[in-house]
Amino acid sequence: MKMFRLVRMVRLLRLLKLGRLVQSLNDLIETEYINIFANIGKMIVILLVINHYIACLWFLVGTSWDRDDSWVVYHRFTNDNTHWSYQYLTAFHWAITQFTPASMHVQPQ
Repeated sequence: MKMFRLVRMVRLLRLLKLGRLVQSLNDLIETEYINIFANIGKMIVILLVINHYIACLWFLVGTSWDRDDSWVVYHRFTNDNTHWSYQYLTAFHWAITQFTPASMHVQPQ
């Protein structure tokens, strides 16, 4: 019987430690640093979403007119063997370079 009580006491101590851990995590979340990191994360996600739409529009502009001098034709993206992910990543890379001081070889023709 005493052994059973001892096991229950050990379990109770574990629950107390878990409660302290949860409380310290809650205190950590309420700190200013976590709020700063959360805001930075939100800004990065917003920037990526905006760049996604810009990339899609950029590719749409390149493919909407049937011209031989567009950047899509120039880089041979109209071929059937060009994978859609490569097309998207090239347009996405172009969109990101518009926000940063980077260079990109894909440009309007």
